[in-house]
Amino acid sequence: MTGLSRLNITCTSVDCDNPQTPTHCFKPKRGQPGPPGTCRECGADLIDWERVHERDLADVANTFSALENETFRRHMMHAEVPEKVRELALKRGAAELRARTERAVRSALSKRRSQNAYDGRQTPRETSSSARIQHFAQHATATCCRGCLEYLHNLPAEADITEEQLQYCVELAWEYVERRLGPFAGEDGECGRLRLRPGSAQSRLCGGDRVAGILSEAAGDFLGGKRFGEAVCLTGPEVDQIWIAGRATVCAQRRG
Repeated sequence: MTGLSRLNITCTSVDCDNPQTPTHCFKPKRGQPGPPGTCRECGADLIDWERVHERDLADVANTFSALENETFRRHMMHAEVPEKVRELALKRGAAELRARTERAVRSALSKRRSQNAYDGRQTPRETSSSARIQHFAQHATATCCRGCLEYLHNLPAEADITEEQLQYCVELAWEYVERRLGPFAGEDGECGRLRLRPGSAQSRLCGGDRVAGILSEAAGDFLGGKRFGEAVCLTGPEVDQIWIAGRATVCAQRRG
């Protein structure tokens, strides 16, 4: 980032002059009521707010793309997830992790802003030792407090939030979790992760189904996997993380 330390990024930070990826802040300044529109610093008008405010989960790709125009949201979309946070999330499995994500979102958003003295401060930042993947998700998707929810999702901070609106927020946060950790699929709702150490035949399986044998080999850019009974054959020098979901699905993600 140009002239902006990652350590002091807040929801009002801007990086408008970045020659590669300019990012902005659409939070209205005090005395400027109403829904967001242009960047509070440079006036950039980049987002189709009417489309975002439809809150259509079928259009979630556009919503995430719009959020990435904000400096803080983009930072949280791509912030490094500490290994301990990642391991803890995967160890808990899909069902528990989703339940925790839902509780975090509901706790932050269920009350009006004036009814919550901690609104804007209750969700741990990524630098906090108490931060978990669901908190990363809340900040990235602006479901962390009623203030952010108001100006980015057009849900007034002093209005009662409906169950449908809360569920939309939960789904946004969960979408982030799945994007950062990989798909949580499978009949049993559990997901194991196999991490291949670059240049090593060693591997580690965390949670989910146990795999009897692992064979990995560098062979082009193939990023798939094929089950052989209880074994999984994985190939590709760029494969870093493999998720064994249920007993049928093998998913891979490129390293970096």
